[in-house]
Amino acid sequence: MEKHLEDRKLEEWVEFRHLYVKPTPEELLEYPKGFFMHMANSRSGHNYIRANIQSWTAEQPRKYYNFENIRPNMFMEKFKDINLDDYPESIYVLQSRDLLNWFSSWMIFNMRSFMKRSLDRGIGWDDLIRINLDTWSAINKEMHGETNYLNRDFISVNYDEFFASREYRKNICIRVGGSYNEDVLLKVTEDGRGSTTDGFTYEGKADEMKVLERYKDLPPAYKKTMASALKQHPEALEIYLKYYVLTEEQQDLINNF
Repeated sequence: MEKHLEDRKLEEWVEFRHLYVKPTPEELLEYPKGFFMHMANSRSGHNYIRANIQSWTAEQPRKYYNFENIRPNMFMEKFKDINLDDYPESIYVLQSRDLLNWFSSWMIFNMRSFMKRSLDRGIGWDDLIRINLDTWSAINKEMHGETNYLNRDFISVNYDEFFASREYRKNICIRVGGSYNEDVLLKVTEDGRGSTTDGFTYEGKADEMKVLERYKDLPPAYKKTMASALKQHPEALEIYLKYYVLTEEQQDLINNF
């Protein structure tokens, strides 16, 4: 029972921090074709992906909702008062990022920006790590069919492939019914305060950022934290090894944890 209450407290804190916004009654009438519903962890590159999808689908009558740090089961709980089946043309996007790169960016950002705020609300660093790793795992399990909380079709997006491959982006564009362009591809999105590591240094040349190698430049203390966290929460590492293609350097890093 104590663990359940602790998890509930953490989920409430995550909800408080990100202020999930659902369609208002007015928007439900304004957008009868439905919505874009995008779920991802914070620091997973979701604002970058959203900006590109919005650029491709600018003519579509759908409002875009970005749900950060919400697990698929939590999403369905939040929408239990709205019959999503009444909006069959809504497009659901589940998105994730390479575990080592995501966790590297997440640690740097949260140590810098949200640590004090978290502590002020009685949420410790270990708790923050746990709930975010659990959320990464939950999203990936839904993406790969291990769970089916959404019980509806969705589009899976891998941030790393999206960033690196034009063909991958074009395929995602087709699936959302868009018209492919690269109008915002090189922009650093203002939402999320830019890049965790680079800020807005690479504005206009976002393709030059080393987002696929964030784990390489982690200070030793951060690498130690990562190793300890993944040992304590092995499910995330198990999912990572099962569904992601690792470089030799990534595999060596994990072997040395």
